Amino acid sequence: MGRAGAGARWAGRPIGFPPVKGAVFVDGDFLCLSLLELMKVTGQSYYEVQKLLCKVSRACAPKMQTITSPPGCGKTQFCIMLSVLATLPVSMGGLDGAVIYIDTESAFSAERLIEIAGNRFPTYFDSDEKVFCMTRSIHLYRELTCCSVLKRIMSLEEEIISKKVKLIIIDSVASVVRKEFDTKLQGNLAERSNFLTRGASVLKYLAEEFSIPASRN
Repeated sequence: MGRAGAGARWAGRPIGFPPVKGAVFVDGDFLCLSLLELMKVTGQSYYEVQKLLCKVSRACAPKMQTITSPPGCGKTQFCIMLSVLATLPVSMGGLDGAVIYIDTESAFSAERLIEIAGNRFPTYFDSDEKVFCMTRSIHLYRELTCCSVLKRIMSLEEEIISKKVKLIIIDSVASVVRKEFDTKLQGNLAERSNFLTRGASVLKYLAEEFSIPASRN
């Protein structure tokens, strides 16, 4: 599989790659590459690349990350890939847990999820049972308004504990904000800022309290 949304950039810090002439990487670049592509880019063996993937995945958590790029650059595909990675065993660089995926644009595709999982990790997802376990670990919620998004994330604490959630994704905050707040209208800018501040505060609390990464775009 090729790079998932090469234009999408993840707001992560540079990571410790072996020197590659002319190459600059951030965490999101790394996680978007297949194992074969990583072997070619880094010059390392399959086993060494797997260990590096594990190191990077752990370095990404716990944090709250924001993914930004122009429309159509692959942010949703990147979020889906992160979901797959979070369900993998720790030995494969995963978090061995569940994912809460809040979809505000009805853009999430179960078919695409399965396709990404199979293409990226064909030797692991080699049976219907493993694919089913992966999909069962990703809990999808469609929240189409700012109010419903905020209500959902404010109610996640118990679910994080009961379902052993290791990743929260909101795809996307920008979408509901654009739909509901016209910044040209008086008062809308303050309401928009209030929503974003409250949402970020709750996500930061969840990420720190439960040591899980939260990602939004």
